[in-house]
Amino acid sequence: MAATAVGPAKRLLGAVIPNGWTVIAEVPRKPGATGGRFSHGYIVESSSGKRAFLKALDYSDAAAGPDPALQIKAITDTYVFERDLLVTCRDKRLNRIVRAIDDGKLGSSPNDLVLYLVFELADGDVRQHVVSANKIELAWRLRVLHQIATGLKQLHSQSIAHQDLKPSNVLLFGSEDSKLADLGRAAVKGYNAPHEALTIAGDRSYAPPELLYHRPP
Repeated sequence: MAATAVGPAKRLLGAVIPNGWTVIAEVPRKPGATGGRFSHGYIVESSSGKRAFLKALDYSDAAAGPDPALQIKAITDTYVFERDLLVTCRDKRLNRIVRAIDDGKLGSSPNDLVLYLVFELADGDVRQHVVSANKIELAWRLRVLHQIATGLKQLHSQSIAHQDLKPSNVLLFGSEDSKLADLGRAAVKGYNAPHEALTIAGDRSYAPPELLYHRPP
């Protein structure tokens, strides 16, 4: 099966999705960015003027692969896993985890189906801030480290391991607030996640050395 020239998740600019969100801008993928190979980012705005981040994905690339059925299932399983995990974090009021505020789908057939998640909109991530800032205050560093540790503790209290912690997955809200994002590679005690069999579930370039060399933690 040939891939479509541009998948439906890449054609959402200007669209109105369920619950009144209008897609107003695309978030370009930055050079050197890792993860998110099947997803595309947008800024959306509600009828009341509230802005949020939309993460959209489709099956266009998977359908062109060597085993479309297996790849489509893998994308669906990963989406459902992350969506349900985010609902758990929201219901448990884990305030150091980025909050998902909506989810759903557009289209109906594999050719036009788009799955999406809507998140509270951040001002950027730690990686962007460190690269662009002229000076990083010690108080800012300690505050962010404390908030990251708090976020991990909140996840661990629910038997969740993040497994993909890196600067681009720590989002900033203003100058005082940071939260953990991207639970797509997390592990949950008692639940068989889609990526459970992987030795290194997250970004290999940030993996602990003992995992890279297949040594015990």
